[in-house]
Order: sequence, then C-alpha cells, then structure tokens
Amino acid sequence: MSLKEAQRILADVEVMKEQYYKEKEMNERVIEGKMEEIRKEQQRLALQQKQLNLRQQQIDQLNQQLQAKQQTITEQMQILASLSQAVLEQQQQAENKQKEIEMKENDLKNREKEIQIKLDTINRKKKEVDDTLMNIIEQERKQDLIINRVKLIRKKRVTVRVKVKKGTVVEIIVKEEQREEEDKQVELDLD
Repeated sequence: MSLKEAQRILADVEVMKEQYYKEKEMNERVIEGKMEEIRKEQQRLALQQKQLNLRQQQIDQLNQQLQAKQQTITEQMQILASLSQAVLEQQQQAENKQKEIEMKENDLKNREKEIQIKLDTINRKKKEVDDTLMNIIEQERKQDLIINRVKLIRKKRVTVRVKVKKGTVVEIIVKEEQREEEDKQVELDLD
C-alpha cells in the first residue's frame, strides 16, 4: 500500500468517524425522546392505577354495605314474618346494588385490559430503544475495527527507492515493513 492510499484511508476513516458521531448523537436524541414518552406514559398509568385502586375500595365498601344489608334482611325475615313485603323491597334494593357492583367490576376489568394494552405498548417501545442501542454498539464495534486497521497501517515503514539513469526514472520500488518509529525513508539511486 502506498503512502497516498494510506492517507486516503485515513481521510475515509475521518469521514466515517464524523458520520458515526452524527448518527450516534441523532440516535441518542431519539432514545431520550422515547424514554421521555415512556416516563410520561408510566406516570399516566400510575395515576390510572391509583384511580382504579380507589374504585376497588369503593366496590369493597359497597360489598360490605351489601353484606350488612343482606344480614339485616335475613334477621328481619326471621323476626318479622308479617313484614315480608318490606323485606322483598329491601331484597330488590340489594339486587340493584349487586348489579351496580357487577357493572363497576366489569368497568374495572375493562380498564385493566386497557392498562395491559398500554403496558404492551411500553414494552414494545422499550424493545425499540434496546434495538437502537444494539445498533449503536454494533456501529461502535465497526468503528473500533477501522481504527485498529488504521493503527496497523501507521505501524508500517514505507521505503521508496527511485533509480535514475541519465536524468530518467527507470525504476520505483515501494517497500512496506513493520517499524517502531513514525519515519518515512526515501532513497534516490542516481547513476
């Protein structure tokens, strides 16, 4: 490999490094944006979960009230057989409350499904972030390979021998060999 080719490779590497850092910066901005979206979605889901917990507490309280009313109805039926019509009305009220509770429980289940769908969306977005990070790592690995190749080229000594006879170049010999120092040697053979 000639000195010009080595310089051309070094210039190509510099261009690739610049492109890599631009892409890396752009990818990092994309990742930050997605992470911000995920954080906002998590906060919103946490708020919804709190609301669902409050609704569950309300349902539990209604269940306790219903159980207390059902107990009262049972005791009144045993003690007050003559007031069966009143007991039947209270049973109707209890059934209505039970339907209301079932409707609220169905609503709670539907909201839990919505939360699961949103969690799946978050997981998919996290996977996209992970894939982007893996692409960045792969680009860094390729960059390291190119840098190591350039370092290898820089460790070679380039010796150029030029034979000149009667003012005319008759032969040019370019030799590459491993070297310890950063020198380039040019020998002229003049006849």
